[in-house]
Amino acid sequence: MFLALAFLSVYLYLNKSDFVQTSSVVSPTPGKTTGDNINPTATPNLKWEEYRNEEFRFRVERPKFLYEREFKDQGGYVFFIRFEETKFSIEKGVAIGVSGKTYEEEVEGTKTILTESGAKLVKEDKITVDDFEGTRLDFEPTGEGEKRSVVIFSKGDYSYSISTVPEQVEKVIESFKFLE
Repeated sequence: MFLALAFLSVYLYLNKSDFVQTSSVVSPTPGKTTGDNINPTATPNLKWEEYRNEEFRFRVERPKFLYEREFKDQGGYVFFIRFEETKFSIEKGVAIGVSGKTYEEEVEGTKTILTESGAKLVKEDKITVDDFEGTRLDFEPTGEGEKRSVVIFSKGDYSYSISTVPEQVEKVIESFKFLE
């Protein structure tokens, strides 16, 4: 499952221009005070939506206007969901994978796949996600592409991987909670 998430992250990273639809942003006009001018980088102020997964018993906040695609039993993952950018989305995509691999296998596999695909591991930190210890890996492209943060942690028989851009990973991590 981790390999699928890593492959997906690498594929999206290397082929970002094939998936991201661009739109022009109008700069604010001096003296104009109507609601026509929107700051698209104001992540903390935008409304995010809750996604709930009853099967694996978790919830997480994710940006609005992203296209949702779920996969089961593919690429080494028991469950995998991608929230992909659309022409209406302002925020970046998020991917969440659930695998039967160990935490250590997920971490090492992610490092291997992303570095072999041309990303450079620039930071590795121990973190906590909903009271579970985990690892945050930050990657930067060695060529074209965007930065990527991958957070990996385990609960029970499963390892969980969350992938998004560094600018919004903290918000995703803070909102991730296991359901009781």
